[in-house]
Amino acid sequence: MVNKTTLKFNGMIGMVQRKEADVAIGCITITYERNMVVDFTLPYLMESIALTTCKPRPIPQWRALFLPFTNSIWVILILSIFFFTSIHWLFTVQIQHDPGFTLNQCFFNTYKSFFNQAIHSWPKDYSSKILFIFWCLFVLLITAAYSSQLISSLTSPTLSKALNSVEEIAEQNDLNVVFTNGTIHEVILRDSKEKAFKKLWKKIQSQDPSETFTNSLDELFADMYPNCSSVIVMDYTPSHAASMINYMSLTGKSYLYQLKEVFFNMGYGFALQKDSDLTHSFNHFIRKSLYYGLNMKWIQDTIFKMRLLNNQKVKTNLELENQKNIKINLMHLQGAFFALILGFILSIPIFMTEKLLMRQPRK
Repeated sequence: MVNKTTLKFNGMIGMVQRKEADVAIGCITITYERNMVVDFTLPYLMESIALTTCKPRPIPQWRALFLPFTNSIWVILILSIFFFTSIHWLFTVQIQHDPGFTLNQCFFNTYKSFFNQAIHSWPKDYSSKILFIFWCLFVLLITAAYSSQLISSLTSPTLSKALNSVEEIAEQNDLNVVFTNGTIHEVILRDSKEKAFKKLWKKIQSQDPSETFTNSLDELFADMYPNCSSVIVMDYTPSHAASMINYMSLTGKSYLYQLKEVFFNMGYGFALQKDSDLTHSFNHFIRKSLYYGLNMKWIQDTIFKMRLLNNQKVKTNLELENQKNIKINLMHLQGAFFALILGFILSIPIFMTEKLLMRQPRK
């Protein structure tokens, strides 16, 4: 960080500024303020800032019954049952005066059609028959679409919606935005004039300061998946490497998730003392490595080598997973048991109401 009044830095930049070190080598972002007190080499890597959090969690399986349709579709279907019951009753009872139908019978005919139950009482007039036939066609299409989606919802977990923008992060009250101590990310967000980043910075200011900064990303990453309460602001490449190497499940899937949106492109360089004779030599080396594409190759090779260390363990666990018989268990059928319990809960007050209404007074 920097004292804006005296332009005195701490950390590695401060050591070079005070001539305690000739050069500072690392992931050092080139900024205007830093360049006023030290010289930078050519950027050896262009980097972006990424937001990293844990992967979306599976939605509870008891909600699988409702996942095939959106909320608006469910409301429309419920309203359509009552609407068609009214039309059915109006046609058969009020207009055609069919003595074999009552309002209750019209409702249960409409309701049973959703569950492929036999309709024993059909209207006598053709207009009502045509109306009911097309209702059954409508129900057939709806149930076919629902059944196909329900199978996939029951057998494979559905994940919650992934966060993919700064605006979405800023609106999450249960997530803390975390920085690594001594990085430039806090300054970049604080000084940004973009509306989305201003909103994000306002959220950061409302957080507990002890939960906003960390000295150890490893501890934060390790704690992130079970709690899933943090969003880390860090450079894209280290974040990508961490998700690819260290934080993976036994089957090789990463626990971490990077938002698709990255921002603030910036360059990494080596910091040297002002007017240092070493600047030309470093720049010459950086030009050659960039020309031959060595920088990205070194990064990719490092990630690849580190992943090789985990490959055998991942392969072994995948073989064990494949050997298991895939069976439908209680987790998959939470929705079915939820429907059964809901039926019991609804039937009890209805049963008691019927008993009260039908109870005959004693003589």
